[in-house]
Amino acid sequence: MKTPLKALNNRSGAFSALTKILPDDCVTVHFPFFASGGLELYLCALDKKVVGHTYHWCVEEFWACLKSNPQRLIDNIKFTVGYEYFEEKFFYYMQENFQTNADIFVRSAQFFALNRCNEDGQIFGGKFVGTKHINDLTYFNMKNLDLHNLSVRMHEESDTINILDSIESDQFIIATPPKFSHRLLPNAQIDTLISPNIDHTVLNDKLKLKDRWVVICDYHPKINELYSNYEIQYFNQNWSMVDKESAEEMIIVKS
Repeated sequence: MKTPLKALNNRSGAFSALTKILPDDCVTVHFPFFASGGLELYLCALDKKVVGHTYHWCVEEFWACLKSNPQRLIDNIKFTVGYEYFEEKFFYYMQENFQTNADIFVRSAQFFALNRCNEDGQIFGGKFVGTKHINDLTYFNMKNLDLHNLSVRMHEESDTINILDSIESDQFIIATPPKFSHRLLPNAQIDTLISPNIDHTVLNDKLKLKDRWVVICDYHPKINELYSNYEIQYFNQNWSMVDKESAEEMIIVKS
């Protein structure tokens, strides 16, 4: 199953490698930094129970609408992108104001339009590229998604990484953090759907308290050092396994 959302920390390319790592007794998987659903939907198709965790209300609302009434959501998307003034100026206005609409399906439709009509898939920023990524096939795929194995939990957190504290230590976790940053200026990084504001050192400390997990992320020597006591697999950008010297992506495993 392919996610209807664009970018948003999508790690679906790691699916084949991940299926070789997941233990046979792994029935439920928790994603603490859930957004696009790219990798998550592939696991749902394998009949895994996937729990996505987020503190972004617009993410939780979109998936709730898509699960409960996909046709109503699609109708609202069609109305949004079919609006005669849906052009660059209105797009940027919608970035600032879509969250004020009283109807959850309208908000979710505008969230989807902002994502698919954005060069980088952002919601509250980014460049307008028109509606070329929305068509009848988009709607067909949305309507036919089987989401019964997916649940999304909203968290009232001030920091994304604290979501991990709510997941029981014996549950299987798949963390998909953003690129490593040395974070020379505390709190200087803006938390976005594309790049959650996550300190990898803190993430490592929190994962030490968990029993079974996988981290999927861009390769960085510092991350390699942080997780040197765990199993690490290295991949190129096409997710073919390579040696550490050629690595662009990495999967770290504790099972």
